[in-house]
Amino acid sequence: MANIQAKYNKDGKLISYRIRVFRGRDESGKQLKPYVTTFKIEPTWSAATAEKKARNFAANYERDCKEGKVTDNRQTFRSYAEYVLNEKERAGVLKKSTLARYRDLTRRIYPEIGSIKLKDLRPQHLTNFYGQLQELGSIDRTAKPKPTLSKVVDEKRLGLSAHQQIIDAVAEGKKISRELIAKCANISSSTVSLMLRGNEVKADKAEAVAVVLGYKVEQLFKIIEKNKNLSAKTINEYHGLISSILAQAEKEMLVPYNAASKAILPKIHKKEVDFYQPEQIKKIKEAFDKEQLRWRVLGYMLVYTGARRGEILGLHWTDVDLDNNQIFLRRNVLYNSKDGVYVDSLKTDSSVRVLYLPKNVMNMLVTYKQWQEEEIRRLNGYRADNGYVFATEKGEPLNPGTVASWLERVEKKNDLPHLHAHAFRHSLASTLISEHMDDTTVSKILGHSQVSTTKDIYTHIIDANKKRGAEILENIYK
Repeated sequence: MANIQAKYNKDGKLISYRIRVFRGRDESGKQLKPYVTTFKIEPTWSAATAEKKARNFAANYERDCKEGKVTDNRQTFRSYAEYVLNEKERAGVLKKSTLARYRDLTRRIYPEIGSIKLKDLRPQHLTNFYGQLQELGSIDRTAKPKPTLSKVVDEKRLGLSAHQQIIDAVAEGKKISRELIAKCANISSSTVSLMLRGNEVKADKAEAVAVVLGYKVEQLFKIIEKNKNLSAKTINEYHGLISSILAQAEKEMLVPYNAASKAILPKIHKKEVDFYQPEQIKKIKEAFDKEQLRWRVLGYMLVYTGARRGEILGLHWTDVDLDNNQIFLRRNVLYNSKDGVYVDSLKTDSSVRVLYLPKNVMNMLVTYKQWQEEEIRRLNGYRADNGYVFATEKGEPLNPGTVASWLERVEKKNDLPHLHAHAFRHSLASTLISEHMDDTTVSKILGHSQVSTTKDIYTHIIDANKKRGAEILENIYK
């Protein structure tokens, strides 16, 4: 039953009733904020009439609350967005990488629209926000290591507030290894390697390293800030998150409609995907052939599978069918600053797939497997046999950032175009489409959930094929 509380002015005159309706409890048993409203009294009503009308109003209000017809008028977009994200995290419907990305997006969303009440949020608010994203972009902060960084590490010149594990290592006469720095700073060892070689890194990574070494970041790095236009993909990511939150609010009947569906997105020019031409792939393979066996095999897997970097790193030997030239993609290796390297399921159900590889690549895998087994025996228990095709010296999954660092080294040593793992995926797809493989098959090879996704990404190649088709018909029918 609704709780009814009379309210009086300073003269003791009844002016209204405050009505509260129990809303229930959440999954943890914590009581939710009740529904609250105010019933105002007309000056001409007697006390008895006012109370009777208030009780009738309260009964109807309680019924509307139970039927979902009443919204919490005090709830802001930020508070509701946090409720949605927390519930999705609890239910396990969001992957760690997706949740981390959403949290990152809210840093820009909340200052702009977070304080607006859910019921008051209008398409105009979102249209203005998207316009600001396009105009202001973002500040890209990187850090260039100073020579001081290498001296601090090589000469063990720790600051007073250095991480205790690093202090202990120095006290025991040990060197400050990149692995130790990475562990204490909670970043990848490949990022530390880049720093020590003098390469620019993200500013937050540099700050983490400076802290564990006991210095201010400015003492070890030069911070560089550049204005960066937000990409089409990024603006749509903001829109997608806001839209999904408001869609849930619409389902729960907290808002009459999804304001994001009526907002105006800035006109976005789609950027064509980066890919390598066949003659470039040939040179890249020649560069891979100069590398150690493990990296050579990994490079060929990037070239011939079109798989995502994490999908390749997630391969177990049980996923490799050497007799039938097949591999099975079942899991993904990822990294974030909170969890470190972790193994997750693939992006979508469609991402779980079987791929066929050329015989020469499978032969390379056979040789590599024999080498790996010999290494496990040689290390005699130091290296765990966890079954990963590509693993660290201890048998653990490789950090995805290690692949990026390796590609960068190959690129510089061989004077190649910029190498990044995803470009090999685009290259494979572009080549297959250019050779007239049907869109559905290409989509299945890539693990896209819909053929339309493949068509949308590789429109430029498909259009070129259409033009070629017209030329073929012209020659045949002339």
